[in-house]
Amino acid sequence: MPGDATWYSPVCDDVLRKIYVWYACYSRGDPSATRQWMNLDGRIIDRTTSYANPVRFKPFELDHLIRILDALAPTRELVEYFRRVRKGIRLRGKLLPGGEYEVVLNAYRQDVEETLTALIKAKTGETTNISDTVKERTDKGVSIWGT
Repeated sequence: MPGDATWYSPVCDDVLRKIYVWYACYSRGDPSATRQWMNLDGRIIDRTTSYANPVRFKPFELDHLIRILDALAPTRELVEYFRRVRKGIRLRGKLLPGGEYEVVLNAYRQDVEETLTALIKAKTGETTNISDTVKERTDKGVSIWGT
């Protein structure tokens, strides 16, 4: 049985806004993982691959995020990551006025993009990517331009 990806307007809109801000400010976070990289001049440098960003959530906002990701996320790792964040929000999160908790989300940029994509799919109701549509049409032998 597929998960529930129902969009509840005020709460899910706030979650979408917070995830979008996280995505837009991703590279401003604290570097949390690096790897060796060869520069153009041949020197080996450490390049940041993951950043840790503080994001503010209310517990019920995380519940809605987990529900939507459970229905639409392409991988289970995202769902499990946000379940761990939700489980430890009162222990590791910093309580702020208004009932929000500031938690540090440590993720790769691709994970943030997948989270944002799943939320946009839930809001718009479109559950297929353009690449999926193109692949389906080429497999059928139909032009991708609809002619």
